[in-house]
Amino acid sequence: MLDLSVLAQETLDIKLLNGEIVCIKKPSKGLIIELNKVDLKMAKETDFEKMVEMLERITTKILSNNTSKKMFTVEQLEELDIDYSLQTQIFKAYLEFVARSLNNPN
Repeated sequence: MLDLSVLAQETLDIKLLNGEIVCIKKPSKGLIIELNKVDLKMAKETDFEKMVEMLERITTKILSNNTSKKMFTVEQLEELDIDYSLQTQIFKAYLEFVARSLNNPN
């Protein structure tokens, strides 16, 4: 049996440096399209500054897609010490989470 309720409830739980746990939901259609576009653009981008800006924007969107409906900004990333390296890890983990979800038979 394919239990959609199990699939719908899955989250990617991220523990921030301040100890807060953010439960990230699966992406909406719009967010999944944006994730793919950003992934492709970042792979081709040669200007590191532009790449950092793209990563910051998508990281805030990923973190803001949470069960608590808390919104994150680029400024908050800085306040929370979520630097480029950590943003990269969040982005990669979320892409893997989405891929696992899409391939999960239940």
